[in-house]
Amino acid sequence: MSCHSKGNIGEKVRPPGYTHPLDVGPFEKKKENLVFAAVDAEKSELTLPLFNRYSVQDKNGKLTCLTCHDTHGTAASSIKRQTATDGKSNEAKSLLRTQAPDLCRECHKNKFYIANSKHDLNKVSSGKDTVKQKATEPGLCGGCHLVHGSQGGFVWLREEATQKNARGACIGCHSEGGLARKKVIKRYSHPVNTSLKEKELQNILPLFDREGKVSNQGIMTCQTCHDPHRWDPLKILDGDHFDGEGNSQNSFLRLENSPSPELCNNCHPDKANVERTDHDLIITAPSHENIMGQTPVESGTCGACHLVHNSKNKPKLWAQEFGDGTSVMERMCNSCHSENGSAKNKIPRIASHPQGKIVDLGKAIPGKVEYLPLFNDTSGEAVKVGSISCPSCHNVHQWDPQSPTKGKGVNLEGNATNSFLRTRSPHLMCKDCHGFEALVKFKFFHDPTMRTTQGSRNLLK
Repeated sequence: MSCHSKGNIGEKVRPPGYTHPLDVGPFEKKKENLVFAAVDAEKSELTLPLFNRYSVQDKNGKLTCLTCHDTHGTAASSIKRQTATDGKSNEAKSLLRTQAPDLCRECHKNKFYIANSKHDLNKVSSGKDTVKQKATEPGLCGGCHLVHGSQGGFVWLREEATQKNARGACIGCHSEGGLARKKVIKRYSHPVNTSLKEKELQNILPLFDREGKVSNQGIMTCQTCHDPHRWDPLKILDGDHFDGEGNSQNSFLRLENSPSPELCNNCHPDKANVERTDHDLIITAPSHENIMGQTPVESGTCGACHLVHNSKNKPKLWAQEFGDGTSVMERMCNSCHSENGSAKNKIPRIASHPQGKIVDLGKAIPGKVEYLPLFNDTSGEAVKVGSISCPSCHNVHQWDPQSPTKGKGVNLEGNATNSFLRTRSPHLMCKDCHGFEALVKFKFFHDPTMRTTQGSRNLLK
């Protein structure tokens, strides 16, 4: 029986709650191709002892209590034995083999990029009054994590966590009254706590189960896209970087999202071909700002049109001010295709299809050659009975329907075979109403003279 349990000789009983995992190997690497690793200890560099099933030291063994604690106060902890009896050092009384956070660094050195960032509580808080512990200072790790007696996933320390899962660890601070009250997630934001299983994506971002553990069958949550320990996904920053405003190139993102939207492309590969096309504002309108005041480089290609966090617009998390139009989808397009928009040189002479509810007869099915979706006028959601709008005929994320590739990084002059049009087909929905004139009306939709019945007949003569 353990000495550190109720009714035994141990003077100090282990606190109730969760504790750091035991009987595990510390040499776990990235799971398959995920951009995530809980630990990154190197066998040749680890100085802490591991033990086999017979409690004998073994370099290939597992982590136990004795990995971090020296019950005899020898070796590295001998320096602290002198202070262990004077009542001034809680850490010395714990008989740790080395001081924290250096002790943590042995297995979790990839988490130490957090130093001097916005998540370094030594930089952004006063320390003791913000944490649930009796230590003099929270330290680099101890401001958020408690080895013994924690709240659950991530050996979480902070009392503000309202949910015992991965997201709860974030909103404890990112909430009204929290330490990160200036960065509260509100209004309309990207969905979380959702499953990606049905999408069958080749995703390299981590998913988490309800306990906060990485799981291929898990859900998307804050830590799917954010690495809370590293401000910049591409480079290591040593100096202070806790007071800078973030953008799509940093902000604790797991992958860069500007200028190339690598992060978004993981879950939205069908939208990836917008990069470097005319609809990539980094290429065509580099000084244009979204409603958050961000340029395309700051927001990223996707962020110029869609906000991940705190959009004031629910439809498509729209990142621009709406333009004119009879439906929300038209108003989105006219955000740019208007006199004051970034595409003011590309305003169609006529852009609206006559209003009226059209019934889909099996052609608004993604993946079909004749795909032509219908949309709800207010929400912008794809529906079976709705209106024809701009994105009914245009695939705004792909320049050429016959060539599913990214753009060339130049502003192109379009024609009736590209220009973000959907795949041409003799079986388009247009034919159901317009008969033999359907293809001509589709081709000359924006020409007020050619889209009429008489104009079509003149062309066919």
